[in-house]
Amino acid sequence: MSKSKPRVFDNEYKLRFGLICLLAISIIMLSWTYKFKSNVIDSVNETNAEIFMGNFDRLSSSENGVFTELNLSAMGQRRMGPEPIDRTDYSINMGVFRNLPPVPEDWSAARYAFENGKYYILRAVEPAYYKQPEMYGDWDTLGIGYLKYGKRGCQNGYFATPGAQRISTKKGASVETYVLVRSSFCAGMPQSFKLNTSYPRNGITDDGIKYEQNPLVVKDYITVAYSPSGMVLGKSYPVFDADWVQKVRVTVDVADDTPSGIYVVSVGTDYYKPFLFFGNELNDQAYKSKGGSKLFDLILAVD
Repeated sequence: MSKSKPRVFDNEYKLRFGLICLLAISIIMLSWTYKFKSNVIDSVNETNAEIFMGNFDRLSSSENGVFTELNLSAMGQRRMGPEPIDRTDYSINMGVFRNLPPVPEDWSAARYAFENGKYYILRAVEPAYYKQPEMYGDWDTLGIGYLKYGKRGCQNGYFATPGAQRISTKKGASVETYVLVRSSFCAGMPQSFKLNTSYPRNGITDDGIKYEQNPLVVKDYITVAYSPSGMVLGKSYPVFDADWVQKVRVTVDVADDTPSGIYVVSVGTDYYKPFLFFGNELNDQAYKSKGGSKLFDLILAVD
């Protein structure tokens, strides 16, 4: 029997087949990687506010709504400079602060940045900073008065700081930001609630943007998640509980096919009753303290 001759193209065929397979796998991996990267979480940083302002005029009139800037300087109280905490003039019992962490040496610099709209610092700021009542603008006007003159506190009430955040982002992106949720200075009961997302038709944000939009359109493109979503706030009267403030991570997902424009999402609260009770009866009526009104707004410039 004669031996079959070796086929000249065997090795070349194998090489070509291998290259084709490698190319196909590369395309699949590239596609998956692109999709993955398009949804990577992008934390709000210092340049975000500048980018937002640069895009606002261009994006403010879109097919889904009309937006008007009413007050460009409304974000933050903009004090003249850092101010250290001096509690000697409060004329209140210093025991009201006994559950709070010691005040950091550079606390005043952090507050100054925060009051000037640099909300991105919330990502890294420690509880020792934001659990001090002086962090919040109504401490001087309301908080000291409650502890100094109040004969009885309210049962409930809570707020979010900042009341509005301006966020620039891209289609298909996920954005991570933070907000502080705290009890009112008169709250004498623990409060339980969870955060929920709403899509308003019109209104004015806390930092001065007047808007009209189609809420059904916004709901289709923008989703928001919270961690924690449900929480228990400790009381702030007559003594601050250690958990009277909580920091919440907010993740905003923007759909890949979102039209360019400005969008407003509002965050409110709903009833929440956790499994555990921390030695005190929880305030089941906490949601009513806000009357169903919003806690804060997210204003998104999607480019």
